Amino acid sequence: MSCENHLLVLETEIRHSVVARDYDGAARLLTGYCQELENKLRSLQPGDEAVGRLAKQGMRLLHWARKNACSGRAHATQELRQLPNLVPFQSRPHRTPNTWQLEG
Repeated sequence: MSCENHLLVLETEIRHSVVARDYDGAARLLTGYCQELENKLRSLQPGDEAVGRLAKQGMRLLHWARKNACSGRAHATQELRQLPNLVPFQSRPHRTPNTWQLEG
């Protein structure tokens, strides 16, 4: 598989991870994508038209991933804010009555 094809495969996987709100997975994939892209760009000759095209492609992906991750997190925050204000699993403090309050 050529490096550019591998970049496209990684890009697709990143997009799927972001859409699925798997931000940890997307971050790992983005790290690999950036390393692969950097290696590809270093292997090209200065002035090669692929340098600009690949750099723009990488920046578009990074901006898309950031925008969608922020949007997804904002949406999740909004969903959490709409939940009723409950305090689950909190026991009420047990108060031992004073001796003068005891019956009998």
